[in-house]
Amino acid sequence: MVAILLINGIFLNSNLQQTLREQIGKGIFEGMSLQKIRVYFYNGTISFVFWILIFVLGTFRTLNNVFGIEVYIATIIGILIAAGGIAHILALHELKHQKNHKKKSLKGKK
Repeated sequence: MVAILLINGIFLNSNLQQTLREQIGKGIFEGMSLQKIRVYFYNGTISFVFWILIFVLGTFRTLNNVFGIEVYIATIIGILIAAGGIAHILALHELKHQKNHKKKSLKGKK
């Protein structure tokens, strides 16, 4: 799990810093494509799920050997799928919000 977090963190650090520099003076996702927004939401989902899992397994050590590895892997996959779906919905909502904001600003300029 730590390796996944490390790889995810390296990816976010290298890509997110560049994106944040490009977004100075704009909204965090303003002008971004849906694909790029989804990548950031999915990476955030992976970070969130794995940090919570590490916290739970570290805090409640009695859970470590209660179930087989298959149950833990299936649970992780299920949580990631559910959280990924939520991330996708949030990304679509953000894109829709940007389009509505752009339409309102264009109407205001006329």
